[in-house]
Amino acid sequence: MKVKIFTNRGDAAKLEEEINQWLSDKNISISYSHIKQNYIYDGKDNMSCTLISVWYEPSFEK
Repeated sequence: MKVKIFTNRGDAAKLEEEINQWLSDKNISISYSHIKQNYIYDGKDNMSCTLISVWYEPSFEK
């Protein structure tokens, strides 16, 4: 099993676009149970940071 980690500060739509592009480029098939999402809020910058980890089997890669 492999993991790909995506992070972004404040722009959830951009992060979703990046993940979808990576999934389509790799032609990876995963189930939602293999996606984990965490948030961290930075009070200094008033921004949230999102961390998403996608766990997948290498055999699904192109």
